[in-house]
Amino acid sequence: MGPATACFPGSCYLRLHALNAIEKVLAAKTRDVTRNILVEALIQLGDRWDFNGHGSARLAVKAAQFQSDIICIANGRSVNAKDVMSVMSLRAKKGILVHILATGPDEMAALEAIVALLNT
Repeated sequence: MGPATACFPGSCYLRLHALNAIEKVLAAKTRDVTRNILVEALIQLGDRWDFNGHGSARLAVKAAQFQSDIICIANGRSVNAKDVMSVMSLRAKKGILVHILATGPDEMAALEAIVALLNT
């Protein structure tokens, strides 16, 4: 064996294993490149809405119906819309602008449902 083909015990296996791991990571990263879409809406809370206990629960229950990741941003804070306590911590009152972001397999349906809920 010449220097170009030298293979120490176990080193060939480790190289092959490392190459397989790299291929899997690259495949995972490039698999859904076209699906990395983010939809968003900016909503001003009406007279009947604020994120007290009841309002936060209604929003979290609606957001939990979807697989997409949904984020609410208000008062300089961003939280997971599926977590009641996090939504309540926004302390959003009527007239506040709330930014809703959604990404995932059902992002458009999730955003439309949340906007419809907040506009009621």
